[in-house]
Amino acid sequence: RGGGQALFWTFRTAIGEAFVPSTPSLRSSSLSPSMSASDPSSASESLARRSFLAATAIGAALPLAAEAKREPPVYQEYAKVDMTPPRPPASEQDVNLESGVSYKEYRPGQGEAQVGPGKTVNVQMTGRLLNLNGIKFYSTKEFKDEFGEAPALRFTYGAGELLPGLEEGMLGMKKGAIRKIVVPPSMGYDKYPNLLPQPSPAGRPSLDSVLKNPRRDSTIVFEVLVEGIR
Repeated sequence: RGGGQALFWTFRTAIGEAFVPSTPSLRSSSLSPSMSASDPSSASESLARRSFLAATAIGAALPLAAEAKREPPVYQEYAKVDMTPPRPPASEQDVNLESGVSYKEYRPGQGEAQVGPGKTVNVQMTGRLLNLNGIKFYSTKEFKDEFGEAPALRFTYGAGELLPGLEEGMLGMKKGAIRKIVVPPSMGYDKYPNLLPQPSPAGRPSLDSVLKNPRRDSTIVFEVLVEGIR
């Protein structure tokens, strides 16, 4: 807008001075009819002056027009920015299983032993309700023994003790590994309400509010740390 106004006033001033003299001083310096008839050289000089002023106006207008059309530097800088988010490392990509279970491994763990059929596994774990913005309904840290310690949850893989979706998402984990496992309703408490892990007394109402309401999604998110495998 500023460039357009500058262009308008520059053009108007130059053209007005060349062709439309509006003040007495400009009229007196312009060519009068008697001068035109008696002094051809003066008429030529006046015409040359008008042509010069018109050319000056056009010459000044062209750079301003180009400047008005040019994008501000900030837009040119944004045009160079790559808005594509970077891909996460391979170990942090979601793994989607055919059952609907998915997981993301944040730490791979160490050693040769892996979670699998017949293995006794000790884990620290937190369970959250996806439908309730990730509210926590279970944590091994909430269950204290007589020494005030939070013992790990222990189960035998394949013995029917653990939720099938959670068990499937843990397959292949090593000691020290950390995964986030997403368990769909069909592989969780909807069909297997009595399997591990069972919620704490404080978390039971939150879990029941989802399980007993058919309009809510009972997808569960577990954060799992493997402490031991034997």
